[in-house]
Order: sequence, then C-alpha cells, then structure tokens
Amino acid sequence: MYITCGQSTSINTRPSSGSNLVRSLFFWGYLSISSAFLFVVALAIWLVTAPFDRQRRILHKFTCWWAYHYMKVFPFWR
Repeated sequence: MYITCGQSTSINTRPSSGSNLVRSLFFWGYLSISSAFLFVVALAIWLVTAPFDRQRRILHKFTCWWAYHYMKVFPFWR
C-alpha cells in the first residue's frame, strides 16, 4: 500500500455480501440447468460414438469443453 498526498488507498476491495449472494444464485442456477442439458448431450455423444471410439476421445473432448466453458462464463472463479 502506498500513501500519496496524505491519502491511503484501501487494499480491501471485497464485494459486498449482497453481490456475493447474487453471484452465488446465478452460478448455481446456471450450473444446474446447463449441467442437466449438457449431460444429455454427453450421453447422446457417448451412445453415438461408443461403437467406433473405444477410447472415448470425442466424449473426452466434449467434456473438456464443458468444464472450460464454466471457467469462461464465471471469470470470478479464477
């Protein structure tokens, strides 16, 4: 922390508890709905690709994207 011209800058810039509640509600709502939908998509990918993709590479690629998209949607997770 640097003091300039007799003023100190505050390091404590935590969001208010109301802001945290809104973020939490948005996160859990989005996570619940999108996970249910994307699970059905993953199940369909598994059913279609199971006969010829024994190592499940296509499904793995989709599930990696699935996890990555949560990191992009919720940048405050980092």
